[in-house]
Amino acid sequence: MLVYVGPIVLKGVITDEYYFHFFCLYVTFRILLSPHSSINCIDFTEKLLVYFVETFKELYGTQFSSLNRHG
Repeated sequence: MLVYVGPIVLKGVITDEYYFHFFCLYVTFRILLSPHSSINCIDFTEKLLVYFVETFKELYGTQFSSLNRHG
């Protein structure tokens, strides 16, 4: 569901800051699930995931940070 309807369902429901954060994860999944992803795209997903994890604790609090990393 995340890969298909997440951006549509969440647009305008959550703040732009949270939406952008979610969208980084969405783009990562779309690239990694595509059978035609290039090495450049996969390298880009690594940067997106690092950004996602680094900003997660700022948005949601450090108490949830370990859940994100282990998930």
